[in-house]
Amino acid sequence: MRTGRASALTDTGRRRPHNEDTFVCDPPLFAVADGVGGAQAGEIASRLAAATLEERLPGSLGTGTLTSLILEANNRIYTRALGDPEAAGMGTVVTALLVDETAG
Repeated sequence: MRTGRASALTDTGRRRPHNEDTFVCDPPLFAVADGVGGAQAGEIASRLAAATLEERLPGSLGTGTLTSLILEANNRIYTRALGDPEAAGMGTVVTALLVDETAG
């Protein structure tokens, strides 16, 4: 399967004054990290998660690599929350799609 175009759109919704979503649009990986609203520093957590996913080596992405990257993102968020009182309790939800371009 070939990806012709990809786009991302987000909305702050009705309850929050700012958006805490961060996107990864790097075929074959597509992901959104949605900072946990109501908790401190959700936007920081979502940026850390997305940045970690983008650090993958070109051509080295399978389900095992994606799992490792998400675990590493979790570790970075947890470490930051422990070391920064203003980020204590921060979190994000990551939804990721890995497209198998070899499937017919």
